[in-house]
Amino acid sequence: MNINSLKFRLVLILLLVALVPLLALASFQLTQYISEITENTRNQEIEIAGTNAKIIDSWVNSKQMQLVRLYESYPDFSDMELKEIMDTLKIISQSDQEVETSLAADQSGNCIVDNYSKRPNMAEKEHFIRAKETKKPVISDIMDSERTGSRIIAVAVPLLDKAGNFKGLIQSDVVVKAMENNIGTVKIADSGFAFLMSDTGNIIFHREWQRIGKNYKQFETDESKIKAFDEEVLVNDSGYINYMEEDLDGKKVEMVGAYATVPSTGWKVIVTAPSNEVYRQVNMATLVSVVLIVLTAAAVAAISILLANRISKPVKIAADHLNTLAKADFTKDLPEILAKRKDEIGGLIKSVNIMSRSIRNLINEVIKESANVENNI
Repeated sequence: MNINSLKFRLVLILLLVALVPLLALASFQLTQYISEITENTRNQEIEIAGTNAKIIDSWVNSKQMQLVRLYESYPDFSDMELKEIMDTLKIISQSDQEVETSLAADQSGNCIVDNYSKRPNMAEKEHFIRAKETKKPVISDIMDSERTGSRIIAVAVPLLDKAGNFKGLIQSDVVVKAMENNIGTVKIADSGFAFLMSDTGNIIFHREWQRIGKNYKQFETDESKIKAFDEEVLVNDSGYINYMEEDLDGKKVEMVGAYATVPSTGWKVIVTAPSNEVYRQVNMATLVSVVLIVLTAAAVAAISILLANRISKPVKIAADHLNTLAKADFTKDLPEILAKRKDEIGGLIKSVNIMSRSIRNLINEVIKESANVENNI
């Protein structure tokens, strides 16, 4: 197609007039749709992580409040013998099936459990040291029970005298199976899941049991995940992360996730899933939109070419006919079907035909008169 031709210019103008607004509108709507779906997906993951963090926090607080209220009911605990305290503490272990063991300790870390047997000195235990220093209730990280091997947390409340001096603590060792079961039921997309991590990066609960009790870095080789966890998860209270991770086949998969912090413990609830699953709806919408845009563009192009042909072809025929007239060939007329058109082109074809016939008639008259003159001479 000649770029200087009327047909080419008509096609180009029609395509620009039709496609530019169409593509601009489609791109804007698609961008808005993707942005909205992405934002909703992120908010949904953050909400799931936050909801589970609140559930865990409520559960932990309920165990802590059992001890706090018991202590408030017996303010003379700090002056009592460990066995006397234990007689009262048994109320909790007997009424709450999740409390595996109750424990009382003096300020030096000497302690007894609910069967009045002594346990090793706990002065070096991290949660004992924190309770002694802060003089506030503390929650330990998850650990294995010495009695049953179950996974437990230690909920400890310090005992203070009237002057506020640390005199010991009372403690409940709580089995965390119910909490783990709750985290284990979280599902995102097809294969997404949730796991629980301490504020130092140790895995508290994970669907892959081999990771439990170990630092997450022991299983990660991709720098993007280590960076996401070190600079985002372990620093902020909540947020959204992207990172790469190897799947079971050893392939790199882009993961998206959200995290939230359990206020009472500092633990991190992480909800994560493959990006292609989470954004499947977005990817499908993008694909459908691109296909529709291409089909629409093809249809517009086809219609533009047809319209351009309908406009330019009669004009070209008329131009060629005028060239023929310019060469003094007045024997032909333009197709009558073109002259029947009701638009300006039809009028042009009629005018050209009339002009052609007029000139032909005039020439015929001249020839006739010339013949007459010749005969007369």
